[in-house]
Amino acid sequence: MNGLHALQTWWQARDVRERRLLWLILAALAAFAWWYGMLTPLRQVRETAHASHQRAADTFAVVQAAAARLATQPGDATAPTTREAVSAAVVDAARATGVAITRDRDGEPGTWLVDIDAVDHAPLVAWLEQMRRQHGLAPDALHVTTGNGQLRVHARFLVPTPPAPGR
Repeated sequence: MNGLHALQTWWQARDVRERRLLWLILAALAAFAWWYGMLTPLRQVRETAHASHQRAADTFAVVQAAAARLATQPGDATAPTTREAVSAAVVDAARATGVAITRDRDGEPGTWLVDIDAVDHAPLVAWLEQMRRQHGLAPDALHVTTGNGQLRVHARFLVPTPPAPGR
């Protein structure tokens, strides 16, 4: 409290012109701190986020266009007929194109799920193309998101169900 009292005494000792000048200086310092301490860094963050979003949108457009092109082209092979064959085809195509499958597992009855945590768009498109051309296989559902500059993929494949006994 003694410091506050000393400050008040010092302030009261200034004449009105000095007080106005000090308020003006404090306001200028506050404006300077606001501009260079808050607004400039926030503007840079906004510009960086905008550039990152634009790169992600461009990559998404390339992948979407490639997926649409793949969907319209006929495959050269017939689709696998067992869960093991689907699994082998997907894994072989991934290995051949340099795509690292992070997780694969059975999903709902009749489906097989594949997760890829980090892949660039070119290997992803090559993987989809390889499965379609060599194995006649395509994901039933494909969910692609971006993160850390790469794509994260969740794919669902339909697994043929064996015919019922007696048919």
